[in-house]
Amino acid sequence: MRIGRMLGTFALALALWGISFAGQSGLGMARLTGIVRTEAGRPFPSAKVVLRLLPSSGATRREAVAFETNTNKKGVWAYDGLAEGTWEITAFAEGYRSISLQHNLSRLEGNPNVELVLEKLEEFMVGLLERANDLAFRQDYDGAIALYRQYLEQDPESIMVIFSIGDCLMEKGELKAALGQFQGFVDKTSADPRDKALTARALARMGECHVKLGDTASAIECWRSSVVMSPIDVEVPYNLGEVYFAQRNAEEAARFYRVASEISPSWAEPRYKLGLVYMSQEKYEKARESFLKLLELEPYSPLAPKAREILKELDMLKK
Repeated sequence: MRIGRMLGTFALALALWGISFAGQSGLGMARLTGIVRTEAGRPFPSAKVVLRLLPSSGATRREAVAFETNTNKKGVWAYDGLAEGTWEITAFAEGYRSISLQHNLSRLEGNPNVELVLEKLEEFMVGLLERANDLAFRQDYDGAIALYRQYLEQDPESIMVIFSIGDCLMEKGELKAALGQFQGFVDKTSADPRDKALTARALARMGECHVKLGDTASAIECWRSSVVMSPIDVEVPYNLGEVYFAQRNAEEAARFYRVASEISPSWAEPRYKLGLVYMSQEKYEKARESFLKLLELEPYSPLAPKAREILKELDMLKK
């Protein structure tokens, strides 16, 4: 089976806090508002804001609760239904240093706007990421993971880095840890339709982990979800075709080989395998069309001679 090397991308590390995100109802009646700005004083749209009720307010660390919202185009955010107590408010944005402050929230007293200023990450952070990427390229995965985690201490929202850690864990052979990393990514990105392609790639990587663990059923589940969510990585449907072909499930094998052929018309292998599936089903005319298409698009492919031989056999069957 050809297992595709999926491109890296990335997820939110708020789980590092050991908190759960809760619904708004029933927690309290206070309201908190604020604004996020750049260093130049401009409003910062689409920044993520996390509000966390601190344990000193009566919640243990295990019971800590957090809420999440985003700023509007004017950099403004608001949250209703909060309990009284001390809240930690943190703003995040990709490429910026996260910033936090604490506010003692009261339902009876007026609560002023909370202003947070996001600063661009310093040049040394860029250098840190470059060194981590270089170590990963050189297959020094332990060193890369250490630097990636150092980066996350300053930029916890870098989904790019979180995905990279999952990649390194997978390459190290720590497959269960990699699955956990990618699952955390999927849990976060799957809620936003704009992140479908990123979620699909994480699911694809999870499928690879499951294959290496010998769990074909889970691999199929992940790969099918990946294809449904965003059919852009040609190797995912191809891998599914390979699995179903090995299981002698011709219908499903043909289905996913066709998807792979549609995504990458010039890749000969899925089209060749599709022809073989049609041969196994005695759908000789469809097999003929598939092999002819392969020769039309990739006449110099290493598979082209085999396709020509099969076409000769098909011509013999017609006589």
